[in-house]
Amino acid sequence: MHDNPEPSTLSPEFCPKGFKRAHALDNEAKELGFYWLHAEQILTQISSETQEIRQALEQKESLERVTEEIGDLLHSVMGLCYFLNLSPEAILESSLNKFEKRFSIVKELMTARGLKTLKGKAHEALALWEEAKKAGAAGED
Repeated sequence: MHDNPEPSTLSPEFCPKGFKRAHALDNEAKELGFYWLHAEQILTQISSETQEIRQALEQKESLERVTEEIGDLLHSVMGLCYFLNLSPEAILESSLNKFEKRFSIVKELMTARGLKTLKGKAHEALALWEEAKKAGAAGED
């Protein structure tokens, strides 16, 4: 895996407030010697946070508790981005662009099939999403 104990060199100037704060805290922690040694450690933390969310939901814990765990997950994912010297904002924007393209294809497929909604049709919605992923991948060549 990628080793990176150095502070992130990303410029947070265009990042939302929370991203800037996470970036600053991450760099401050690194300067004091509190940092991840390997990306695998962060991936383990991400898995742990995901499990904690799952448990909180299964045990029907408070929304406050679930929110706290989701925040921990987001912070861990952002930590992985910074560790790899990647911009979480740019990654999110790219992911949203990909989702938007696929969702546009889903809407086209729905129109072509005379579907006005997919409410209550989870299986059909997932099938259309998979079809859109394949169509999008074919169109990217």
